[in-house]
Amino acid sequence: MSELESENAETLWLMYRRPRMPRAVSHVIVGAVYHPPGADDRAISSHILDSLDIVTGDHPYVSALLAGDFNQLQDASLLSYPLKQVDKSPTRGSAVLGKIYTNLQDWYEKPVILPNIARSDHKAVLMTPTIVTKAEGRILR
Repeated sequence: MSELESENAETLWLMYRRPRMPRAVSHVIVGAVYHPPGADDRAISSHILDSLDIVTGDHPYVSALLAGDFNQLQDASLLSYPLKQVDKSPTRGSAVLGKIYTNLQDWYEKPVILPNIARSDHKAVLMTPTIVTKAEGRILR
């Protein structure tokens, strides 16, 4: 979603829609975020929330999934959006820097922390969809 690009924020936005979605969710916006150490918390938080507001204006039933290296971002505004931080395990030493925020937490299993990839000093976070059957009365994911 190039219309959400900003010179002041390192983000990448994608819109996802399956042919069959649950009634309560029309689209899923996926945001990849890098918040460098020492960067302006207000600027990145504002960019994220403004981007979510723009998409919500066009798609009122959109849900969100944000993932990336948030470093020490003060996330109160994201949590009040309301998004939930679903991973709380350390990803670099004892610090929780790689985070996932979503309002679709019931769609996913608990995130798993994986070893470092290549030469990175950060561990990877893997979040896999839950498997729901038609017998349970919900759409397969």
